[in-house]
Amino acid sequence: MAVSGISIEEVKGWKEELDEVEQRIGARFSRSEPRRRAMEYITGLLSTAERKNLWQLAEAIGEETPYGMQFFLSRAE
Repeated sequence: MAVSGISIEEVKGWKEELDEVEQRIGARFSRSEPRRRAMEYITGLLSTAERKNLWQLAEAIGEETPYGMQFFLSRAE
């Protein structure tokens, strides 16, 4: 089944590539929370959110506020 010309196989391929990105950058973070937040940030950037500001990115990943994302981008190690 394809939606808008995109097949399930293509989506699975994207997921595999995103998993590869996580493997490549994951070691850069000493804790799991910033690692998870980095992947959520990337997922938000890849989302269909019309604008890519922190409010819309937070909403795209299912959060009510952008505060966790703001902390990650400004202070997380």
